[in-house]
Amino acid sequence: MSKTLRFNLSPCLLTAAIVLVSACSLLPIKTQAPVPEVPEVPAPVPVAITDEQEVRGLLAEVPRLVALAAEEGKIEQQSASATLAHGTNEMARLRLALLLSLGVGGRNDVRLQALLDEPESRTAATDSPRQQVWSLLQRMNAERIRTHHETQIRADARVREAEVRVREAQARAEDLQKKLDAMKSVERTLHKHPALPKKDTP
Repeated sequence: MSKTLRFNLSPCLLTAAIVLVSACSLLPIKTQAPVPEVPEVPAPVPVAITDEQEVRGLLAEVPRLVALAAEEGKIEQQSASATLAHGTNEMARLRLALLLSLGVGGRNDVRLQALLDEPESRTAATDSPRQQVWSLLQRMNAERIRTHHETQIRADARVREAEVRVREAQARAEDLQKKLDAMKSVERTLHKHPALPKKDTP
C-alpha cells in the first residue's frame, strides 16, 4: 500500500513544482540600478608664487613691523632667524635683513652686514624685485654707516673742543691763582715791614 501511495504522490509533487516555477516566472525581476560614474576630478595644481608677489607681500608688512613693540619685534626677529636656520629660503634671508635694517627687535650691525655681504644676496637677476630690495638695503646700510661715522666725527670734535675749553679755563684759573698768591705775598711783606714815618722838612 505504501508503494502505491508514493507512486500516487509523485505526480502531485511534480504538478506543484511546475505551478511554482510558472508563478515565479511571472514575478517581476528586480535588477540593481546602475551606479552612476563619478567623473575623476584632477588634483589641484599648486599655484607658484612669483618673486614679485613675495616681495610685494614682504614690503606690505613694513608698516606693521615698524609699529611693533620692542618685545614683539624681538619675537619677529627670532622667528625669521629660526626659519633661515632651517633652510636656505631666500625670502627668509631677505626678511631677516629687512628687520635688522629697520631695527625691528633691536639692531645687530654685524649680522646685517654678514647677510648683505653673502653671495646669495647677489645671485638674483639685477632687475628682479628681490635683488632690487637687496640693493636698496645695501644702500640704506651704507648710508646709515656713513651718517653714523659723520655723527661720530662731529661728536668727537665737540669733545675735543670741550676739552680745549676746559684746559683754557684751568689755565686761566691757575694764572689768576698765581696773581692772587703774588698779591698776598706782597701784602704779607708790607705787614712785616711797615713804612717809615715821613720826616718833616725844615
